[in-house]
Amino acid sequence: MSDSYLYLFQIAPVQSFIEASRRTQDLFVGSRILSMIAQAGVRSAQAYSVDLLFPATTADNVLPHSVPHRFAFTSHEAPDTIAPAVEIALHQHWELEIAGRVRDWLKSEIGDGAWVDIFDRQIERWLEVYWVAVPYDESDDMAHGTSYTTAVRALAARKQLRHFPQVNEPGIKCTLTGAQSALPLAWDKLEQRLERGRNIVLRANERLGSLATIKRFAQFAGCELGVENDAIQRFPDLETIAKRGLPAARAQAVRNAEDESDVLRVAILHLDGDHMGKTLSLCQTKAQHQALSQALADFSENKVEGIVKESLGELIYAGGDDVLALLPLTTVLACADALRKVLEETTREVITEITEGTRTTGVQASAGIALTSTNLPLDIALKEARVGEKIAKDEEIGFGRNALVVRESHRSGQIRQAGAQWEIAGVELVAFTLNLQLAFQPLAEDEWLSTKIGYDLLELAHDLGFPQGEKENTMREAEVRRLLKRRCGERLDDDQKGQLIDVLAPALVTLGEAENCGWESVANWTILAKFLARGGLR
Repeated sequence: MSDSYLYLFQIAPVQSFIEASRRTQDLFVGSRILSMIAQAGVRSAQAYSVDLLFPATTADNVLPHSVPHRFAFTSHEAPDTIAPAVEIALHQHWELEIAGRVRDWLKSEIGDGAWVDIFDRQIERWLEVYWVAVPYDESDDMAHGTSYTTAVRALAARKQLRHFPQVNEPGIKCTLTGAQSALPLAWDKLEQRLERGRNIVLRANERLGSLATIKRFAQFAGCELGVENDAIQRFPDLETIAKRGLPAARAQAVRNAEDESDVLRVAILHLDGDHMGKTLSLCQTKAQHQALSQALADFSENKVEGIVKESLGELIYAGGDDVLALLPLTTVLACADALRKVLEETTREVITEITEGTRTTGVQASAGIALTSTNLPLDIALKEARVGEKIAKDEEIGFGRNALVVRESHRSGQIRQAGAQWEIAGVELVAFTLNLQLAFQPLAEDEWLSTKIGYDLLELAHDLGFPQGEKENTMREAEVRRLLKRRCGERLDDDQKGQLIDVLAPALVTLGEAENCGWESVANWTILAKFLARGGLR
């Protein structure tokens, strides 16, 4: 009989809590709250004799800045001892150190009232904690992979048995979540008090439930969020991020634009590692699992934020292989490409060792990018980025992982989608798109390449797809070259046109003829490149 156990914990709900955000500050604080709750659970486990599998700690046993919502460890402690203690610690940190501090701060600001009972009821049943413990044989280190796979399957089964208590939320609903009742606070009084030197926005028409209230005021209530309060208070808004990298004239032109085609747009990037479950199951020993966790921690702790900052963006969350960031349109593609390459490089050596050389690539990743107006609801944009990431990973209707999907949304509800794998037939997707962006940049008073080329390709996409053969392929490239030459700027001489065409035509044809891309996708990528090059103008 085993004298040890492998424990796997997960907290929820995650996405609904993060996405219920109107302001970038709410988004960032929500992410930090979840991370701090998870940290509290890991710390409570460390009070016992445990061996962490993930997240990895530093040499002096310090936890990473962002702890994922799932963590695992092995221990000789019996499940009826350590598991309840960890679960209690998770709930207590939420109810006392986060929600409790906000409740006490509100009391000090506006006094007691009927809102307190509603607040306590709403926070008490919000946090969900799932855990499993499976037997773990410390004497047979090679059995680690089997034990971990068993735990993952058991946790998935446990989550299917969710408890759904009857919820009664009468009256006016929270303007952010739409689910909880808005707290009957003296909102006008609170708004007046907040105007006394505090840099925070409480809109006159906002009525918040407990969850939205906690995210909005946690930093002022003394909650430990792992960052300086001022850093959250000054978190840039979408408009500020969108203007970075834009020419001053373009930024000024869209400030008061009434036409939707001229409004500012921002990019939301969600990147996530591919086949992480299968990759972790390759770890046959505890040491291998911990080495992979350490490599992922190195990526998220030491490399992600620098890449995002260099791209003029703002990092919301980086935990292991999972990244969420806000970026200007001009840099988002290069940022996504850099992140996935660095993730692969950072994990390559440990993956090679784990597989004894049978796999020489590190962890690959897929990404979803949402391009949206800065005046559209933030939660909708976040969901679009998630949708893009899921399509990139989908084997049937998507691109089968190791892919990028960009979704450009309009107020009308129309979505233009461009997607493909990062590399197709030797053509790097992002490098190709960036070359197209350069082609759309103004040269003197004209453009190198007319923005109409994308629509030309879209119109001919069906015809270019038939038939397949050496002769037809030659004719197809000739047609692409003709279109490019036709759309080259009039100020370009023949040599300049030839150089531009020689760069773009082969890549366009290669991607158009690729089975997992196609001409319609190439046309959409071309239109997208024009959109990005012009700072969001159609």
